[in-house]
Amino acid sequence: MSQTSPNSPPDTDEADPLAHLYKMSRTAGLGSGDYVAVNAVAVTSLVFGLAGALVIVDSLFIVLPLVGLILGIIAWRQVRHSSGTQTGGLMAGLAIILSVGFLGAKGGKETLQSIQLNTDKKEITRIIDVLGQNISAIDPNKPSETATHLGSAYDLFDEAFKSRVSRQRFDLVWLESRSSPYFGPLSSIHSNGLLKFDTDPRSGDLICTSIAIAEFPHGESPRWTMIFRQLNGKWYIDSTDVFPNAPAPQAQQQQQGNRI
Repeated sequence: MSQTSPNSPPDTDEADPLAHLYKMSRTAGLGSGDYVAVNAVAVTSLVFGLAGALVIVDSLFIVLPLVGLILGIIAWRQVRHSSGTQTGGLMAGLAIILSVGFLGAKGGKETLQSIQLNTDKKEITRIIDVLGQNISAIDPNKPSETATHLGSAYDLFDEAFKSRVSRQRFDLVWLESRSSPYFGPLSSIHSNGLLKFDTDPRSGDLICTSIAIAEFPHGESPRWTMIFRQLNGKWYIDSTDVFPNAPAPQAQQQQQGNRI
């Protein structure tokens, strides 16, 4: 039976009851891949990507999706080359998708608006040309045909104009334009190509102001201001200074929201 000397050191395992536990290295857990940080640029790119929705409301916010797209690409590259020490790739990818989507939606909206604007310009120009064709076709020696042309011309105007200018007065003014002793008979009316689109603040109708050039055989060609109004998707002449005693409604004199 072995005896322990009173002066011998105590058994290590008996002195330290935790000594039998597994001793971990002080550097354990600090290897690569044990800690993953969220990429700050990815978070920022997502914020800008979400805010990019504002570009649909106003073009002034175009910078938001652009910044979101750029930061998203940068963040995605940083996460990809971080050797697994950073996360946020999904956020960066979502920011890129959102930014591209909002930019595409804005571009598509502006494209549609541009197409519609060109269509409206062509229609208004056509109306001015048709007015000129009907007026220039007036022949006092052919009353039946003259009445038809004047009726077609009168139909180019909206109901608000007709409530201010009677058919009798309308016919008289244009008949006089075909029998001017100084300028000769009016031969044509056409647009000068410059059209300004606005929104009537009272009715919300889309209106357009254009300058019509009247061609006469003699003298300078007068320029007449003409205002058009879109009603139920169709354009009509709403007023013209050819009839100075029939002023346009006050709403037309407070035009706003230019669209050129």
